[in-house]
Amino acid sequence: MLTEGFNFLYIAFQLTLFLLLVIALYKISQQYLIPSLYSQIELIKKKRKDLRDKENLLLESKKNLKEQIKEQENSFKSLEVKIQSWHQNLLEEKNNTIKNNKELEEKIKNKRAVQSKNLSLFKMQKIVIPQSIKKAYKEIENLYGGKKSLHLLKELIKKIEPNN
Repeated sequence: MLTEGFNFLYIAFQLTLFLLLVIALYKISQQYLIPSLYSQIELIKKKRKDLRDKENLLLESKKNLKEQIKEQENSFKSLEVKIQSWHQNLLEEKNNTIKNNKELEEKIKNKRAVQSKNLSLFKMQKIVIPQSIKKAYKEIENLYGGKKSLHLLKELIKKIEPNN
């Protein structure tokens, strides 16, 4: 019986040691392991939250970039239309300038022709009038003779001159 009691005490002692070990492990896990696990869980939650925030920020940035791209495309289209309009206006202005230059050239040619005609007429008058006067003077002198012919010639010249 003593051995039986000894076995029983041995088993009870072993069970007590086991229970103490379990309690010690429980206390150690409560004191160190669980707070460590909680801190890791909190760290994972924080990382997850940060990643969600970054994702939201990236999505918002992507949305803003798309809007900016659309605005720039609209701006480029507007600029392209303005440039085409400007180019068209320049072409019209160039064509008008060419047309006006041709008209001016034609007017200048016509004016030069008139001036040339007038110059030729003036040169002819410069040559013909003195000769005509000389001829008229000689004819009047032959017809009327002397000073009276000079007086008649002066009257004739006064009649020919335009009234001033």
